[in-house]
Amino acid sequence: MYKHNAKQLLLPHEFFMPFEGQLNPENRWCKLAGMIPWETAEERYIESLGNPNAGQKAYSARMALGTLIIQNKKNLSDRETVAEITENPYLQYFIGLPAFVQEPPFDASLLVHFRKRLGKDIITSSMSCCFWKKNRIPKVTMTLLGREPPRVVKTLALRSQRTNGI
Repeated sequence: MYKHNAKQLLLPHEFFMPFEGQLNPENRWCKLAGMIPWETAEERYIESLGNPNAGQKAYSARMALGTLIIQNKKNLSDRETVAEITENPYLQYFIGLPAFVQEPPFDASLLVHFRKRLGKDIITSSMSCCFWKKNRIPKVTMTLLGREPPRVVKTLALRSQRTNGI
């Protein structure tokens, strides 16, 4: 089962932090959240689910894809990724949580399912914009340009292939 979230992007000032602070909109994770085509990723993610009304409730496309982006940008294991997200409000904002939570948002074993559900095509086309240097073609994916994806995106796509048994 999947519940469509029409509002994929909270603004940094809308993210609730229990200690009365606010996120800095100039933080790299806040900026990156605004560059990723979350809506496009969600549309493709819903297609990959088959019947979105059947089965257990699925995590959002933003949570799944955002977690994989964090993992690859920081070069972390599945467990380390969940620990980093649990400790960092900017990473929680990046994956689409509306407020800071002190408990892990999901178990590390779910990253295998995230890679499998998203698949190589969604990962490659959605994530390639994240690995461009500052001021170089933001929001445009390498796939659309017909260029070779960066090495990090290739690595994640290969990891996804292994998870899918391809």
